[in-house]
Amino acid sequence: MKKSILGIIISLLAVFLLSACKETGGIKLLDNASPETCALALYYFDGEKTEMKWIFDQEEEEKIIEEINKLNTKQADSSKIEDIKVPCYGIGISDKDGEEICLSYCDGLWLTKDGNVYKAKYNLKKLYDKTSDTGNSYDGGLLYPNAALLGEYDVRFYQKVEDFPGEKNNISMSFVSMEDNIVTVSLKNDSGADFFYGEYFSLQKKIDGEWYVLPMKLTNWGYTDIGLYLPAGESTEEICNLTPYGTLEKGTYRIEKEGLAAEFEVQ
Repeated sequence: MKKSILGIIISLLAVFLLSACKETGGIKLLDNASPETCALALYYFDGEKTEMKWIFDQEEEEKIIEEINKLNTKQADSSKIEDIKVPCYGIGISDKDGEEICLSYCDGLWLTKDGNVYKAKYNLKKLYDKTSDTGNSYDGGLLYPNAALLGEYDVRFYQKVEDFPGEKNNISMSFVSMEDNIVTVSLKNDSGADFFYGEYFSLQKKIDGEWYVLPMKLTNWGYTDIGLYLPAGESTEEICNLTPYGTLEKGTYRIEKEGLAAEFEVQ
C-alpha cells in the first residue's frame, strides 16, 4: 500500500514538472537580460549590409524578453549553424552582470555567442519591421551578432576590405613575430615628422584571394582610447593581442593599423 501511494506521488510530481516546463517554455534565450540598464538592439543582415534598430522603452523590452523566454526552445545539433543563412535577424542586450547576450535568428534557428544552436519559431522579422527607430546601417556583416561564428560558413558575415600597403608616406609597418596569441609588429618613421597613432588594430584574413576583416569572438573586449606617437627617424614595436579572435585556423593573415598592413602566416 505504501509503495502504491509513493508511486502515485511520484507520478503526480512528474506530471507537475512536465506541465511547468510546458508552461514556461524550453531554454530561456534571454534569461537574465537587463532591460532596466540596457536598450534592446535588433539586427537585420541581407548579405551586403547590417541594419540595426534600438528599443529603449523598458515595458516593450520586457514584453519581448518574456515572449522569447516563453518559447518552447529546444537545443539542436551544432551542425545546424550552417542553416542560418541570409537574410537573417538578430537580438542584442546586456545581462544583469554586464555581459552581452547575442542571438542570431533565421527560420526557427537561434545561435548564441557560445556556439549553441536552438530551435524555436518566432516572427523576428515582424518585430524588426514594426520598430519605428530609423537605426543605423553598416557595410558587411561584421557587426551582426555572432558574425565570427557564422563567417566560418559564409564570408559575407565578415567585411571585405581593400588592400593595404606596408609602407605609406614613409611610415612603414612590418611583421616581427607571433607567439601564442601575441603578434609583434614594427613601426618605422622616416617621414620627417612625428607620427601619431592609437592602440586599435584590425585582424584580417585572405580568403579566396580577397581580404576580410575578422570580427572578435569576445564581445567584452576593447581598446584604451589613448594617443601614441613615434618621433621622426625612430622605430618601435607594438604588441597586438589576438586573444579576442580565438584560435586562428591555418591561413594568411595581416594586422592593419592606421592604413598600414603587416602580413603573416599561421601554419
